[in-house]
Amino acid sequence: MEQPKGPLDCLDCDGQGHIDCKTCQSCQGAGDAPEGVMDVYCEPCRGDGRKYGEPCPACEGTGFNRERLEEYRRALAKRVAAWQQ
Repeated sequence: MEQPKGPLDCLDCDGQGHIDCKTCQSCQGAGDAPEGVMDVYCEPCRGDGRKYGEPCPACEGTGFNRERLEEYRRALAKRVAAWQQ
């Protein structure tokens, strides 16, 4: 498993929001359409280069760790309240 991208990212899916994310076989992960096709991007993956599996059950597809996100929101609300005084 890769290192999460940020302090609020879900640890189960590395902030991706999906499990079983695979490289698109149509474009080999490039996101470009095959040569000779009029579209600018790969249609099966919509230019992302990846095919996504099921949403992550831990974060429900958001990519964020809910507990840490709630802690951050509470801390932010306290700071805003302190600034408003």
